[in-house]
Amino acid sequence: MRVLKKLDLPSNVEIIYFDDEKEMIKEIFNVINQYPIVITFNGDNFDLRYLYHRAIRLGFKKEEIPIELTKDEAHVKYGVHIDLYKFFYNNAIKVYAFGNAYKEVTLDTIAKALLGTSKVEIEKPISELSLEELAHYNYQDAKITLDLTTFNNNLTLKLIILLMRISRLPMEDLVRQGVSSWVKSLFYAEHRIRNYLIPRPEEITGLKGTVDTTPIIKGKKYKGAIVVEPKPGVHFNVVVLDFASLYPSVIKKYNLSYETVRCVHPECRDQKVPETNHWVCKKRRGLTSQIIGFLRDIRVKWFKPMSKNKNL
Repeated sequence: MRVLKKLDLPSNVEIIYFDDEKEMIKEIFNVINQYPIVITFNGDNFDLRYLYHRAIRLGFKKEEIPIELTKDEAHVKYGVHIDLYKFFYNNAIKVYAFGNAYKEVTLDTIAKALLGTSKVEIEKPISELSLEELAHYNYQDAKITLDLTTFNNNLTLKLIILLMRISRLPMEDLVRQGVSSWVKSLFYAEHRIRNYLIPRPEEITGLKGTVDTTPIIKGKKYKGAIVVEPKPGVHFNVVVLDFASLYPSVIKKYNLSYETVRCVHPECRDQKVPETNHWVCKKRRGLTSQIIGFLRDIRVKWFKPMSKNKNL
């Protein structure tokens, strides 16, 4: 953090003073309404939620407040609200997109890791700051929040849009949900494109939920991989064998999908899954196999080689 010694606000930053809190909040709402995207850091739980309840306390009518609250989220009526806290909290983003560069999900920690800057350090409680000091403190927070979406040629915003296109989720849902919800949305969309009925999990389980293997590890539901105990000692001439996207590759190659495993065709029953009584359809390609196989091929044949290109 940087110690606040003097106000070093940029020359184009204007501090506007209000004598009336209600007028100030009204102006905040006017500014919010001007933008198609409103970006906050933990705005779902604090910023927008505080503004909403403070406005109610000051006598605003609900229709005058451009904020709508749910139990866990805060939305703006005339635009899109991105809460960066929830996006950067997502392990897929933290680990795979930014290489575990930050450990804690705080604005200061992320700013140091990704931007090389930090929040303004204050040496007294916020309630004791002068109006100018408070404005400077808030400006730095707001600038960091914006910079987290625009740094490296708008990397974060481009990543959000890319994931939206893959998952078929709207922006507000994408930044708040995890990978499992992204995948589920993608599968729902692909079912609708093909005019397929979307089965409920219990329907699949009831029809095809036969367990045909005995788990090796106590407490597990089915048999998994074999773990070979290593021999103690020093080993030479060791070769590492790695499969690119192992499970997606298996799903693609062996046509694994909820509608292909234990299909209804008698002629497919001879295509058994090894060491089980399950079989896989030979007549049609499964939807899961198609989608996962496509994403696997894009990752292995395009994104992995491109990640080694130092010109990008």
